[in-house]
Amino acid sequence: MFKRILVALFAVVCFAGSAIAGQKVIVGTSADWPFFEWVDKKGNIVGFDMDVMRMIAHLKGWDLTIKDIPYDSLMPSLKAGKIDVIAAQTNITPERAKQVDFSDPYWTADLAILVRNDSKRHMANIFTDNLKIGAQIGTTQANFLENAAKDGAEIEFKGYESNDLILMDVKAGRTDAFIGDTPVAKVFAETWPVKMIGILVPDNADCGFMVQKGDPDKLLADINSGVKELRSLGIWEVLTNAYAGGDLKNITNCYAGARGLMEKGDLKGYAKNLETCMTK
Repeated sequence: MFKRILVALFAVVCFAGSAIAGQKVIVGTSADWPFFEWVDKKGNIVGFDMDVMRMIAHLKGWDLTIKDIPYDSLMPSLKAGKIDVIAAQTNITPERAKQVDFSDPYWTADLAILVRNDSKRHMANIFTDNLKIGAQIGTTQANFLENAAKDGAEIEFKGYESNDLILMDVKAGRTDAFIGDTPVAKVFAETWPVKMIGILVPDNADCGFMVQKGDPDKLLADINSGVKELRSLGIWEVLTNAYAGGDLKNITNCYAGARGLMEKGDLKGYAKNLETCMTK
């Protein structure tokens, strides 16, 4: 009897700081932000953040579901318990930290300015002449532009629900510029008729995954230790190269060819297969 009590106590101690194996975990994202999260031609939600979540799910035994939600609805969905984790390359800010709990930083992001290819604008005059500059609602970029306008920058901030809508308006000349994280802006510069004219470094450049305040489902320990494990196994570097150094136009075929390895739990094999396919 005493031994059974000890075993039970040990089990409580082991699971107190992390999720229980088999726990259902719903990850919310806004799948319009390549290379971190977007939708391929077959309707799969793909990207760096998504692969990290899928890999952590394998390592920790989560029963994972991923939902695509507009960015400005992610925080309300998390607070309402409709999702358990936000994985959307989100900057860690004091304001957000009052509402949610962040994982350890996993990425550092700066901001880039995009304009139409035929624009004569440059960094010296981008914040003058009351230019219309767009950013996705609820993002650090949006906050940056709102604060810049309050501080006297001669701009008109235009908020959009999705990045595609901003880029369509920049392309059509209805908006003068777009501001976004540099890795994502580089992707857009390759796939839209826009060019990058400069980079800014915001105060809060570190990005993290988010869970409900107080971490009621004990997911942060799994996320933080999962990221560390992916780094120690060398998977993180390979995955980063696949997305940051690869041709994102290949993602539909590359993901289709590699996903079987992920589903079997061969995380190293998946990452290497994806890297080889994306960078060939």
